[in-house]
Amino acid sequence: MSKSNEKSTSEKLMEIINELHLFGDSSDRGWARVNGHCYPVQSSQFESWLQWKYYDFHEEVPSDNAINRVLKQAVSKTLYDDSVLENVNVRVSKQSETIIIDRASEYGTNKIEITGVGWQEGTSKISNFWRPKAMRSLPRPAKGGSIHDLRKFLNVKSDSDFRLLIAWLLTAHNPEIACPILVLQGEQGSAKSTTARILRSLVDPNGAPIRSAPKDEGEMIIQAQNSRVLCLDNLSGLKKWLSDALCRICSGTGFSTRLLYTDDDEKIYKVKRPIILNGIDEIATRGDLLDRSIVLNLPAIPSDERRDERKLWDEFKQKQPYILGALYNAISVGLAAVKPKLKELPRMADFAEWVTRCETAFNWESGTLLNDYKNNKKEAIETGLDSDYTACAIRNIVKQETQYQGTATDLLERIRKMYPDVNQKYLPTNRTLKNRLQRLAPALRKVGIEYEYKRTNSARLHIIKSNGM
Repeated sequence: MSKSNEKSTSEKLMEIINELHLFGDSSDRGWARVNGHCYPVQSSQFESWLQWKYYDFHEEVPSDNAINRVLKQAVSKTLYDDSVLENVNVRVSKQSETIIIDRASEYGTNKIEITGVGWQEGTSKISNFWRPKAMRSLPRPAKGGSIHDLRKFLNVKSDSDFRLLIAWLLTAHNPEIACPILVLQGEQGSAKSTTARILRSLVDPNGAPIRSAPKDEGEMIIQAQNSRVLCLDNLSGLKKWLSDALCRICSGTGFSTRLLYTDDDEKIYKVKRPIILNGIDEIATRGDLLDRSIVLNLPAIPSDERRDERKLWDEFKQKQPYILGALYNAISVGLAAVKPKLKELPRMADFAEWVTRCETAFNWESGTLLNDYKNNKKEAIETGLDSDYTACAIRNIVKQETQYQGTATDLLERIRKMYPDVNQKYLPTNRTLKNRLQRLAPALRKVGIEYEYKRTNSARLHIIKSNGM
């Protein structure tokens, strides 16, 4: 063959790529499916695989320029080749009434299929799974275990708190349902981080199971995309942007940002993930976050009752396959059950219905988990209001008079008189008062206080009154 007829490196690389299943997702991200695994086309993982495959075929290393040219061409192919958009999942996927779990193991059967008739290793269904670099494998589940085997590894103060952790685990395995944000609070030595690690290891084992808070929204999106469970450690309060971002990740409402600061192109990110937060002080104080949360206060562990962490993990790893089997049994029961008719649905309505379907697997009376959740929300709302100076001031005003009406200046003066020694940065200003009260309004309403903002010809009034609860 003459040199003029020899294929270029780029052509040889493209031949390898054309043998793969290429597709795009709803976030305009290009993907390649390789031996059942999915890789982002623009990723170091796929680039390394392509270099290896090229060397395996041609016994030479392709140039960086050729690799870069071909990867750009492959991305264009995924986005503009008239192919149907496909979903890519991390760890779990759901097809109709079947949940598929990716064990991410290099050995043995990699998938667990859960249906309304039980669970089994292996599945005939095709799911697009991505395994980020930090992902670790789940152990093979085993039959014959009990969910109560998990209790001794968790530091919770009541049966209700334990059941709520189980409710969170059940929902973390169902990607179609928004999972409540799990907030673990407690003083130093209450095993918050260990509890978070154990819970995550039952859903999505990871090389870095708990992480510090992200610096900005972009870093948060990356953390959420690269794992099934987002687990943030050692928090001390939440900044407004972080609280809002967590709410969006919980519900899956998505993010929008510019691709570059120099152009108007928009990038849409859609990500819905279970979330665990832990810290010493009150983490979730904003009403919208509290409305989506399960808040548990872990008791301090006396020094003479502390356990050797290595022994605890050794014991847990022995029980983990059986605990997983029990969880999968309950998920199967939930998939088989009919949708319950609940008289009153909370904010996380799909969560309430799902755990009500699953709970009979543990011989709990129907409605047990929903009652636990409602009681937890009431306690969390009270705690959140008690930790907010503005909310406390409003409750004091209503105690003094059943209805108050006044301008921002009047109301701010009353609030400041109640807290003369408090740093002004913790109190509202003329500019922030309306927004602060509107955010508090849903929580205040649940404790019997109505808030209304009214504009008249002569003034802008804040109206606060008891609703008779």
